[in-house]
Amino acid sequence: MTAAKSAGRISFIALPDCDLKVLTIGALEAIKDANTVIVDPSLIEVISPIANVSEVVGEQASELARAAVAAVKEGHDVARIFLGDGILRGSLSEELSIVNRSNIDFEIYPTIPVDFAVGFYAGAMFEPSKTDAIHLLDAKDSYDLGNYLGNKTALILRGTTNEIGRFANDLVAAGRSASTPMVLVQNAMTLDQRSYRMSLGDAVDQIKAYKLQGPAHAVISESAGHVERNSWFETKSLFGWKVLLPKTKEFSLDVTALLAKAGATCTQVPTLSVEPPRAPQQMEKAVHGIVSGRYQWLVFTSPHAVRAIKVRLDEYGLDARAFSGIRIGAVGADTVGILKEIGINPDLISPDDTNAGLANLWPVFDQFHDPMNRVLIPRADVAVESLATTLTSLGWEVEEITAFRTVRAAPPAPAIRDAIKSGGYDAVLFSSASTVRILVGIAGKPHPTTVIACIGEQTAAAAQEMGLTVDVLPEEPTLSATIEALIAHGEKLRLAAVENGEVVWRPSVKRLTRKRS
Repeated sequence: MTAAKSAGRISFIALPDCDLKVLTIGALEAIKDANTVIVDPSLIEVISPIANVSEVVGEQASELARAAVAAVKEGHDVARIFLGDGILRGSLSEELSIVNRSNIDFEIYPTIPVDFAVGFYAGAMFEPSKTDAIHLLDAKDSYDLGNYLGNKTALILRGTTNEIGRFANDLVAAGRSASTPMVLVQNAMTLDQRSYRMSLGDAVDQIKAYKLQGPAHAVISESAGHVERNSWFETKSLFGWKVLLPKTKEFSLDVTALLAKAGATCTQVPTLSVEPPRAPQQMEKAVHGIVSGRYQWLVFTSPHAVRAIKVRLDEYGLDARAFSGIRIGAVGADTVGILKEIGINPDLISPDDTNAGLANLWPVFDQFHDPMNRVLIPRADVAVESLATTLTSLGWEVEEITAFRTVRAAPPAPAIRDAIKSGGYDAVLFSSASTVRILVGIAGKPHPTTVIACIGEQTAAAAQEMGLTVDVLPEEPTLSATIEALIAHGEKLRLAAVENGEVVWRPSVKRLTRKRS
């Protein structure tokens, strides 16, 4: 009789690179449904935009597998994301041996091996009319090269650059045409990928000319001659860029996703933290007023205000039914989203995510149709712009209360601070003047080589006051326009690099290149 298995399970998810698009829908759902997400250390930054990664003591595959087993025994469903493909590379077999000894349910989500996908990511697509066989070979091994001389025989090599160069020479010596196209790829399918087009006959000379060393792949086929035409991965405007986003609030745009489409990764750093008000009496009085029907309207201008009121209601054992009979106004898509999550559909929504936009829609108080004229606005301890004046002029009696306090956030992790000051980030995107001042205060000034993008004139002025040079300033002061302007700036740098025969246009990498030269 076998022992009963644990209630939780482990989903082993292979991720061979930094491109989350290679994950299947099933793998993404497994990550979303997991209580605990455990990843290889090198993948933490990649996974962070879509999941909260659990901290694990240790970096070895065996240590990570044991942490996953321990979480399952506590009843958790675990997403164990490892670097590899689950077929040819990765720690899967080693970790399964540990899991099998624990009698735990598991499932596996493999992905396309890097060795087979490298050609597609380098722009060397295999054309059926020009390819009748594809072989995966280790460049260091010995083969009967007579089997690989046909023009329609495509080869994928893996090995060091020197091994690939020797293999290319030997293949030409065996009779394959020296003019056969070849593309050599380093760091395949990552944001550090670099592709070098050459031919079999000049491979050794080109490898020396580019000073290429270390592990690589090579695709040898007629399709490798069309890399420039078919390149799509490395030619993204912000390919490989690391963008820092200081935040004081939640954004209605998915900034990470927009930057990812242009080839960049985004690290978000909070510059403000939200804390309860020092004196709770106002909030207690407000909750009593909500329950007793004191207010005609309740206005939420931020997600934090919704959360603050909900916490108080939870403390009294109340839910969304407490808002019965009260009309709800909301500012911002995120605010609306959180309200809907708790079962509330706002009656009035700002059309442009601003307080002024909501004020422009606000009705005049009508004593014959409105049962009362009181409006409650729970807000931060410091309100930048207030609805109260406008609403009062329309005949309403407004009560503003402090629902939460905003305080300067703690400094980011040492690694992030070091990257900010040393030029490890390619760009910083500032969405307000306060993000400029607070980031410099808690983390230091960005390196002079870092591209500075500012949402508008006031933000740019704050950056210049801090001694920063503003590189990107959109015509329209919106977040989407700022992202578009940053992408356009990256494309300008990319085209300039291509014209100069350079492979890299990332500011952080070019900084290191200048140091070495």
